[in-house]
Amino acid sequence: MTNEQILLKILRASLWGNPPEAGVMSATDFHGVMMQAKRQTVVGLLAQALTDEDYQVRLPKPDAIQTFVSQQEIRNSNLKVNRALEELCVLLQANSIKFLVVKGQLLAQFYPQPLSRQPGDIDFYCDSEHFDRARTVIRQAWNVTFHEGEEGDNEQHVAFEYKGIPFELHFRLLKFASSSVQHHFDEMIRKSAPYTITVGHTAVPTLPPVENLIFTFLHLYHHFMELGIGLRQICDMAVLLHRYCEAFAHPEEKARLVDWLKKLDYFNGFNAFGAICVDVLGLPAAEYPFKLTRRARSYTASIMKVVFKRGNFGMYGRKNRVRSGLAYYVETISLKLKHYLRFFALSRKENLAVLFCGIPKKITLALKR
Repeated sequence: MTNEQILLKILRASLWGNPPEAGVMSATDFHGVMMQAKRQTVVGLLAQALTDEDYQVRLPKPDAIQTFVSQQEIRNSNLKVNRALEELCVLLQANSIKFLVVKGQLLAQFYPQPLSRQPGDIDFYCDSEHFDRARTVIRQAWNVTFHEGEEGDNEQHVAFEYKGIPFELHFRLLKFASSSVQHHFDEMIRKSAPYTITVGHTAVPTLPPVENLIFTFLHLYHHFMELGIGLRQICDMAVLLHRYCEAFAHPEEKARLVDWLKKLDYFNGFNAFGAICVDVLGLPAAEYPFKLTRRARSYTASIMKVVFKRGNFGMYGRKNRVRSGLAYYVETISLKLKHYLRFFALSRKENLAVLFCGIPKKITLALKR
């Protein structure tokens, strides 16, 4: 088996308890799989399975020690980020500021072992009524400095760091090139019902199941089309589908899911990634809300090629790693163009807007640099 195949087998064990083959993993295999896990941001899930006695995977002693150390580092990082998230909730709620937290630590709660998901930043959203006040309260209470994000991010959020943890305060959860798609997405967020997920000892405000699933998918899909994603983002979608499978099977909730996906014109894209959740990551087919067609499955090989080549948020497989300079912009615009053309049918409305408005705008900006 290839390193990618071994990693996928181990991920299925971590996500659903499907034991990998017992035996000894050679040092060569271990180092290859660990390297791939780092690129895909799933080291915690790999370590979880390799240290589980039920799976009986034996490693050379130095590799076993490395696995244990990696597992403990990720566990401790999660606990640190969780504490910061709870602090944020206490601060904003004490000041009567309405907010939503998305992704990250909330999705981690749906994993069999939440502390095994590699943490990132903390993303939270405030509408126009509460955004400026949230920014003022956080700056005064935590003595932090806000700064704009990198290319395109200033259209969505401002960022800051607190206790070594990156935060993103969003005034827009996602930015679309299509005004029609943007309208429907903003409407979906605006109409979402109050919902919370418990992290530690805190009930954290977030999106309800249908909206959470759609947002999680749209976020990973956006990054996939731009430069690429790692397996962690697809695992997030899979565990969400698993946790709320009964809710999504309910006729009313399923109808809302279909309605929003079709209004947004992402129904085909959703099913293409749903096929990966089922066929690649091992989500039980009965837990997927729709029938997977041959057409949906036809994209699996192409999508997985991008996932394994580009890795977490497209950080790999590029000549220009630094996000600046004309060479970087030429390379990334060329890559984006290939993705939007290859996967055009998965989200026609947004892809048309990107091809005729978004990419020309980026080319103009690149030439001005």
